Amino acid sequence: VPSAFAGDDGQVCLGQWFPVWSDGGEEYLWSPPQFAANPTEPMTAVSPPESMNMTVYVTDEYGCVATDEVFVNVLPLPEADAGPDRKIDWMDSAHLFGYADGIDFWWTPDLWIECTDCLQPEIQPDESLHYYIETIDENGCIGRDSAFVEIFYPIYVPNTFTPDGDGLNEIFQAYGDNIQNFRMEIYDRWGQMIFVSEDINKAWTGAVQDGDHYVQIDTYVWMIWFDALEGRKKLVGHVNVIR
Repeated sequence: VPSAFAGDDGQVCLGQWFPVWSDGGEEYLWSPPQFAANPTEPMTAVSPPESMNMTVYVTDEYGCVATDEVFVNVLPLPEADAGPDRKIDWMDSAHLFGYADGIDFWWTPDLWIECTDCLQPEIQPDESLHYYIETIDENGCIGRDSAFVEIFYPIYVPNTFTPDGDGLNEIFQAYGDNIQNFRMEIYDRWGQMIFVSEDINKAWTGAVQDGDHYVQIDTYVWMIWFDALEGRKKLVGHVNVIR
């Protein structure tokens, strides 16, 4: 009869892998097999859904079988809740509503978010994305949850254009469908208004007040007003002029 050994008992966080090993035979089978990464290998890893014994069946060259068990204590994950999914307009802000019962927590990614170490951070994303909250407990187990923030674009405004005469990306303008009572103003760093339009289809070429003088390479502030369902809306952003 072969000698079977299933390794030492241990513990693992739910959903993680616990290494196990055996030797002394020609064939091996870990059971329940669905919880083993490679149930017919002598060295493998197991991830049971709850605390249980994992049994290894060791068969020698004569067909004799021996068994041994290893107890895997499965630790629960700390609770993390990222709150409900959100739908917001581009350039609007909102708050995430997180919960974490571990000893520490954090949000990822660190994009367009007020703070990664507060439960209800303000966000102002430029594009739709998932925010994840993770929390760790005293055993090192990590719980995770996500909230999807979907961005709607009643108006989209690019942040860079290159009026250099090469025929590519020569103009700057806002884009949107069925925008009512639109107005755009563009200012230089000294507060001088250098462009104004009440037609969303009218583009800025980089000229000052539609004249023959063109602005230098710099960052310029734009302001846009338009009618939204909740009333008159104002957006403020910047555009980089690059040549």
